[in-house]
Amino acid sequence: FFFTSRYLLPHLLREIATQKSDQLLVLAALVIVLLSAMLTSSIGLSMELGAFLAGMMLGDTRFKHQLEADIRPFRDLLLGLFFITIGMLVDLGQLVSFWPYLLLGGLLLMITKALLITGVVKLLGESWRSAIPAGLTLAQGSEFLFALLALSVRSQLVNQNVASNLITIVIISMVMTPLLIKHAPNLVDSFISRIGNKTLQATNDE
Repeated sequence: FFFTSRYLLPHLLREIATQKSDQLLVLAALVIVLLSAMLTSSIGLSMELGAFLAGMMLGDTRFKHQLEADIRPFRDLLLGLFFITIGMLVDLGQLVSFWPYLLLGGLLLMITKALLITGVVKLLGESWRSAIPAGLTLAQGSEFLFALLALSVRSQLVNQNVASNLITIVIISMVMTPLLIKHAPNLVDSFISRIGNKTLQATNDE
């Protein structure tokens, strides 16, 4: 995959771009995704992982913006289908029976990721006003977990009920993310003002 991403794929797309056909470029990208999915499936991995790797390879080329513009009309439809299929993986019986634990799991996931990402961004030298929104925005579970869980269930590494609960936890975090993003400015202002007040109080005590 590294050799294909760095050397073969850019040369292939460059040759296709010389034909000045948007449809041909999109068709080539589709074929690349399908071939990558078939390759990973043939070696015992999931097709989702192959499609993910193909997307990473295409996103690493200089044609990524053109491809994004060409497939934009299909993006909303494909995203809708994706989340419909993900929603069908949720076991409603498990959700009804264990919803307090699943909700707590979603909250713990978001809190942990938000703290880790905020800390990393802060260590990179950014201000709290940049670090906190970054942590809140990226606090939800990743879609890549769905591909990993599908592969784990297929390989009998994870029980189906456990996988369903983990998917539900990730979905809960995704549902709560828009609320965090909406209220992120107020949370940042409150946090910064609290830090400022504590710093001022410590200075006065000294």
